[in-house]
Amino acid sequence: MENQSRRRASVSGFYVVVAGSLVHELNRTGMKIIVLVYAVTLVSVLSGCSTANTVHTTPAKEFAPSAKTTISSFVDPDFRTVVYDRVLVRGNGMPISLCNSLEAAIALALSNDGLFAVQNLQVFPPTREFDAGAQIKSLEELRIDAILDFKLVNVETEKREVAGHTFEKPIVHFEAWVVDIKSRRKAWMAECVSTGNAFTTQDQVIDSFTEELPKQVRASGLVKR
Repeated sequence: MENQSRRRASVSGFYVVVAGSLVHELNRTGMKIIVLVYAVTLVSVLSGCSTANTVHTTPAKEFAPSAKTTISSFVDPDFRTVVYDRVLVRGNGMPISLCNSLEAAIALALSNDGLFAVQNLQVFPPTREFDAGAQIKSLEELRIDAILDFKLVNVETEKREVAGHTFEKPIVHFEAWVVDIKSRRKAWMAECVSTGNAFTTQDQVIDSFTEELPKQVRASGLVKR
């Protein structure tokens, strides 16, 4: 019974180890229960789990980064039967280095599923100037039939106070849309929100977006499967 009680009181992780040390030091003063409650509560808030679940989850899961992207999208009724198979992936409203990495990741994900997808920065390098005629010619040569646009809208953090400590959760907002080359009309549009827990970096949250966007574009039925 004594061993079982010790296992229940021992929640693995940095903060709990610290709490365990404090328990040892403060046991004689009758503060053992308070420290344990603080430790379990801290892990609970940071991981997004209830206190009961926290005690029984594994150490790796307690403090592991976790990111997800939620996408709300709409297909224009005029394009619900249209299927594209050659797509230009174009980023907007972000630094060139970030735009390049996101375009590459999204284009690769689409290409891995058998769709022809190419980065905008590879076709239209920012070091050169292209007029409308030159752009159309390049798209025609590549036989591009749609452009998948995405835009970084906002980056923010959600702050939480836990026992006098401030922890921040990253939140990144994107917009995305598909443009039909022939008509120059939007065939599809989406609002995307990428979030993470207190152990997730902004880069990991953005990676979540690059993984989820290609899935949603395929799910829309607009691209070749």
